[in-house]
Amino acid sequence: MEEHSEENKRTKEEKKDDVNSFIGVTAEYLFLIIPFVVLSVVMAYKNNAFELIYSPEWALSSAILFGQTIVKLVSGISAYKGGLYWQRVAIIFSLIIVFGLIPSLIVLTLILTSSRQVFGLAVSQIILFILSSLALLSLGGLGQLVLDCGLKGRKL
Repeated sequence: MEEHSEENKRTKEEKKDDVNSFIGVTAEYLFLIIPFVVLSVVMAYKNNAFELIYSPEWALSSAILFGQTIVKLVSGISAYKGGLYWQRVAIIFSLIIVFGLIPSLIVLTLILTSSRQVFGLAVSQIILFILSSLALLSLGGLGQLVLDCGLKGRKL
């Protein structure tokens, strides 16, 4: 009876650790949002709130978030002692780079070199920002969870 009770306690502790891994990634994400809050306040003060969507910071932040996602995943995989299918890991990294990081950098380049504001680029960078946010909070959170499990020597 005591072993069963001890096992349940350990499971609750592991669940708590799992939630804490995702909370940690969320905390990191919130620091990236702070400049957007400041930028929003400044642009609203100048009566240019709509201009916020044309700001290249969205594409720049997307590239940073996709990069952070990759770093979180690499860190988690390097610390994980269990077996992983390298093919699945490779496709995840490829998808992040090909459909996330590279498009973010291309959109950033086009926005910075364009002589006028292009609505399509503005929408593209907002979509990429949303996707990069979701990638960090989900895949980056998973990478952090795997890292925490590996450092504690426990399986997922």
